[in-house]
Order: sequence, then C-alpha cells, then structure tokens
Amino acid sequence: MISNNLSFTNIREAAIRTQSDIVVVYSISSDIYSKYKMFSKTDIKAFATTQLIIMDVKTGLIPFTTIVTKDVQSKKQENELNDSEAVNRTKNEAVLSTINEIGEQMNDFLKSN
Repeated sequence: MISNNLSFTNIREAAIRTQSDIVVVYSISSDIYSKYKMFSKTDIKAFATTQLIIMDVKTGLIPFTTIVTKDVQSKKQENELNDSEAVNRTKNEAVLSTINEIGEQMNDFLKSN
C-alpha cells in the first residue's frame, strides 16, 4: 500500500486508501552498553528512544509529536543462561518504558482535546 520511499505524502495517500482519519507514525531505536567487571556480575545498561507523531489525514496537520528516551540498568539474573538473554531483556525493558511513557503522553493529549 505504500511505496519504498517514505514521505508524509505517501503516508497520507495510504491512509486515504484505508479511509483512516489519523495516522500514527513511530520509530524506535535502542542500544546496549556493558560494563564488564572482573569479580562480579556485568552491569548492562540499555537506552531506547521512541519518536512518535500523530497526523490528521484530512488536513495533513500534526497535532501531537513527542520523543522519549529512557535508560535501564540491570545485571544478568540467575535464570538466564547467557549474557545475550540479559542484554535482550534489558533492551526490551528500555523500549517498553519509552512506549509506556508515550502512551501516557498520548492519553493526556487526547483527554485534553
């Protein structure tokens, strides 16, 4: 439904084809930092950034936009078999915390309008 080169115009055209009133566009990026320790568990720190816009399809106006960045720090837990499980869990916790924050912000925006 949408072409390979993304633009607001292409997104609006696809939304019109589906008879949508609004479009929510988001992007999530995340990364991991590890601090290795010789005699204790490795500290794993993840950050995630989620960007979100809500666009009115009819007018093309963007009434709401936000960017949320969150950090999460953790250690490998006993039930995790290797470091990659701990890394993935920590990364997912960071992403989930940004999504929860954006959900609260969208809820507040929609309640006020």
